[in-house]
Amino acid sequence: MTTDKRETHTIMLPGYAEGMIHEGEFEGQAVIRWGGAEGPLLGYAATWDGAVRVGGFVERIHALDLDGTDLLFLEVIGGIFPADTLALPTLDDMKAGRYSRPATLEPLGADFSYFFATTTESDIASLAQDALVSGLSVDVVGRLADDDQNLHELCGLPLVPVSLSLLR
Repeated sequence: MTTDKRETHTIMLPGYAEGMIHEGEFEGQAVIRWGGAEGPLLGYAATWDGAVRVGGFVERIHALDLDGTDLLFLEVIGGIFPADTLALPTLDDMKAGRYSRPATLEPLGADFSYFFATTTESDIASLAQDALVSGLSVDVVGRLADDDQNLHELCGLPLVPVSLSLLR
């Protein structure tokens, strides 16, 4: 387990992430990248909390049988959102008169491939399949897989989805 100390909090990173987290700049923003200076964006440096928030499209679904466990890797092509981007408006948002996500909110910059691992029977897998077939865009929030899940042995950037939203 590796730690990454940000201004406001400490992020516990899996051991395989050692040497893979890099700070850089993209379109004038300080960002966190995976793998190196040209790698996929994980978040904004000042506010990164360890979660990866991606907006884009499900490009492919990779199915694997891993010792009797059926896994799917959802390949999402897209960009990152700021850490304060939420799928649903909060009660404070509603009190302030913000009833929906701003129409101008778009993922940052260039598209990268992000791989989210889930089981075949999960609701997230079902929604991702619907998005792929229908060509709907998605917002996915995930985190780096834990060391003991061994997903890093199957995929170079193993993310575990926490939430998935379909957009029309």
